[in-house]
Amino acid sequence: MTKQSFIRGTMILLAAGLVNRILGFVPRIALPRIIGAEGVGLYQLGYPLLIVLLTVITGGIPLAVAKLVAAAETEGDERKVQKVLRIALGLAVLLAALFTAGLLLLARPIAAGMLNDERVHPTLIAMSPMLLVVGVSAVLRGYFQGKQNMIPTALSQTAETAVRIAAVLLLARLLLPRGVAAAAAGAMAGVTAGECCGLLVVLAIYWRSRALRKTPSAAAAPEPSGAAAGGPSPERGAPPGGRRRRPGGASPRERLRKAAARVDKFRGVVGSLATED
Repeated sequence: MTKQSFIRGTMILLAAGLVNRILGFVPRIALPRIIGAEGVGLYQLGYPLLIVLLTVITGGIPLAVAKLVAAAETEGDERKVQKVLRIALGLAVLLAALFTAGLLLLARPIAAGMLNDERVHPTLIAMSPMLLVVGVSAVLRGYFQGKQNMIPTALSQTAETAVRIAAVLLLARLLLPRGVAAAAAGAMAGVTAGECCGLLVVLAIYWRSRALRKTPSAAAAPEPSGAAAGGPSPERGAPPGGRRRRPGGASPRERLRKAAARVDKFRGVVGSLATED
C-alpha cells in the first residue's frame, strides 16, 4: 500500500479540498434557481439534525481507528489492524442502524413538532440512508489515514462531491413538478447518492489493497543461506535470516510515538480541509 510523507499527504488533501470547494459553488448557485428559496429552506431544515446524528455516530471513531491502525502498523501486526477495523465497522454500523431506524419511525413527528413544518418529512426520509453510508466511509478513511495513505480520502471526497452536485441538481429538477417538498427531498437524495459514490470508491481501494496484500510475491520467497548456496556463511553474531540490527535504531516505543504524531498531523489537515454543505 502506498504511503506518503507528511508534505505529500498534505498536498494531496490540499488539492482535493481546493477542487471540492470550487465545485461546491455550483449547487449553491444553481439549486436556488431550480427549486427557489422555499425549496432551499426545506432542503436545509434537515441538515442540523443530520449533523447531530452523524456526530454521535462518527464522533471520535475515525481518529481512534487512525491511531490504533498506526500503532499496529508500527508493530507490524496486520491481524491487529484488521481487528481494529472490524470492531470500528461493527460499532459504526450498529449505531447507524439504530439511529436510521429511529429517524424513519420518528420522521413525521420530528418534522411537525421539532422543525415545525410537515413538508420536511420527505427530506428526512431521503437523508436517513446517509447515516450508515457516512459511518462506514468515515471508518475506512480513518483506516487509510492510519496507514499514512491520503489518496483514498482525497479520491473519495472528490468523487462524492462531483456525483452529489450532478445528482442534487438532476433529482431536484425531475421532482419539481410534484411540488417543492418533493424537489427538496430529491436534492437531499442527491446528497445521499454522492455519499454512496464516495463509499464505493473507498471500498474499491480497500478491496484492491487486500487483494494485492494476499498476492504472493517473489520477493517474499526465503533466500538460501550462505552455507547452503555455497557462499560465505552469515556473519557471527547476526540474527537468524542474516539481518543485523542497526546501531542506534529507534525502539518500538519511539516508532509508535512518531507514528501517532504523524497521524495527529494528518487528521488536523483533514479537519481543516473539510467542506460544509
